[in-house]
Amino acid sequence: MALEINMKSKDKKDHMRVRYSNFSIGPESENYTLHVSGYSGNATYNALVYQNNLQFTTKDADHDDRSLDNCASLLEGGWWYGNCSASNLNGDFNETDAKGIWWREDVHNQVLPSPHLLCYSEMKFYKHKRYAEKWTVSRIWNF
Repeated sequence: MALEINMKSKDKKDHMRVRYSNFSIGPESENYTLHVSGYSGNATYNALVYQNNLQFTTKDADHDDRSLDNCASLLEGGWWYGNCSASNLNGDFNETDAKGIWWREDVHNQVLPSPHLLCYSEMKFYKHKRYAEKWTVSRIWNF
């Protein structure tokens, strides 16, 4: 399968689209581990690279990399959190901080910047990997 994510910044000036030609989520026995590769798009940073091969974390199922905290509790949403991640597309739409919907846009000297707050995100799952073909949408989530 393939994944396309469309996003719009809170100020509505930036529209970003990222695509992963290879996308899958592992079974429940693997805590829904995320697998993505084949990145392309107009976002300046591949934020999901940090979530690749991570298990899904929720408030009641802590699978993130933080030993003292649960990122899902801190950020109030389930996601493939590492050390609270480089993206959070399951955040609260009304929030204007890290609890909101965001995608990090840049990396300078390996230090992650403030998140790029979003007013819109859409994840599309496709059966076909090649973008030149007409794809069949398997499911669309609007947050």
